Amino acid sequence: MSSKASRSKKRPAAPARSEKPGPDQAIAEALFNPKDKNPYYFNDKPLMNLQELVDYLVAFTGEEGLWVASWLEYLGDGEVAERIRENPVDFKHIVRERYDELKAVVENAPMPR
Repeated sequence: MSSKASRSKKRPAAPARSEKPGPDQAIAEALFNPKDKNPYYFNDKPLMNLQELVDYLVAFTGEEGLWVASWLEYLGDGEVAERIRENPVDFKHIVRERYDELKAVVENAPMPR
């Protein structure tokens, strides 16, 4: 392909930013700021959101993986719940990875007007 031909190709236009939150932003909102949802109780401590879950993750054993998956699904993240159920031994890593991914979404979200 000649360099002239490659320069003449136009890039597709970037989609316009929507005021509606995307799926990741909606999931992030549901996990970081759950509305009308019950906490996950760990050693009699109510964990209210993904941040608190990650803060206490070190104290969890591998036995809680399926319970955590159910709670995250209840909050609205069926995708990560499915990943945990497929590999419950690795649930801490999966939760931490999802936290990092969604924390970036929350930090980059536009501020409400």
